[in-house]
Amino acid sequence: MLKRTGTISILKPCFSITFILFTFLVVQALAQTSYHHITVTQDPNGVITPLGTSGIVTIPDGGSKKFTLTPHLHYHIEDAFVDGSSVKEFLRWEGKIAYYTLANVMADHEITAAFSIDTPTLTVSKVGTGSGVISGTGIDCGVDCDNSYDWGTSIELTATSDSGSVFKDGLWQGRSLARTPYARSQ
Repeated sequence: MLKRTGTISILKPCFSITFILFTFLVVQALAQTSYHHITVTQDPNGVITPLGTSGIVTIPDGGSKKFTLTPHLHYHIEDAFVDGSSVKEFLRWEGKIAYYTLANVMADHEITAAFSIDTPTLTVSKVGTGSGVISGTGIDCGVDCDNSYDWGTSIELTATSDSGSVFKDGLWQGRSLARTPYARSQ
């Protein structure tokens, strides 16, 4: 009996040591994983997500992260940058929203985007046989003309007919402009 008891007591410490050694190796392997920080710098005219904690997204060594760039209403993405270099040609687009993936990350990075206000074009056209000028901020048309304006800009147009001609009416998106000057905000 003593012999059998001796064998059991010798084996017990072996199992215990093996388990501790295995646990140590797993903890050591986890501790060796490197992480990199991606600083997400926001622009007041749009958003980059994920934002992370305090503008920092953590990615494991060799990992990837997809970022979504979304402009605010009446703005668009002008460019996107990683570490100060343009990545616009690598963006994937869905309408006005763009996506960029940082792949195989091996160092810290910064991602930013430049958002610009939309600039719709106002086109003025003259119809009829008379002559005259339609003018306003950025427009001085004798025949046809157009000009781009920042979204939300108010534009006042004045129609002045030449001698022998009469300005009868104008249309803005199909509605009559029976007075001059006429102010319209885009």
